Amino acid sequence: MSTVPEYELPDVNRVVISGELLADPPLRSTRRGVPVTNFTIASVRLEPQPEGPPREERSYIRIVAWSTLAEHCHRLLRKGDSVVIIGELQTASASGPGGQQEYLQVNAKWVQFPQGRLREAKERGIPAPTQEASDNLDAQEAEG
Repeated sequence: MSTVPEYELPDVNRVVISGELLADPPLRSTRRGVPVTNFTIASVRLEPQPEGPPREERSYIRIVAWSTLAEHCHRLLRKGDSVVIIGELQTASASGPGGQQEYLQVNAKWVQFPQGRLREAKERGIPAPTQEASDNLDAQEAEG
């Protein structure tokens, strides 16, 4: 009888999602002065039907971006823009009428900005978005 070797799987937490912005991303700062923005995208997939055209299924995904990436999202993204986001799933919580509630969100590490808006920013002398080490913050580090 052969034995199958055990493999230790690496912890992988990577999300690639595309969708349409539901609102302009607001910009605010944490108590420590770290820029942050939260916004929601609607991601549509077509669900085949036994008869007739496929049905649209929408998922609403909450996104958070930190530091320089948050500033670029605020400056370059607008309601209705189509975006691609690469990030990590994380649990967040908020107080509501029913008490503390937890939800999943995507902590953005990379955002594909609309090309036309990147050109406009460059023409106005605004530096192009880049990923920096400070963008790899999570809520606990920023608030801590």
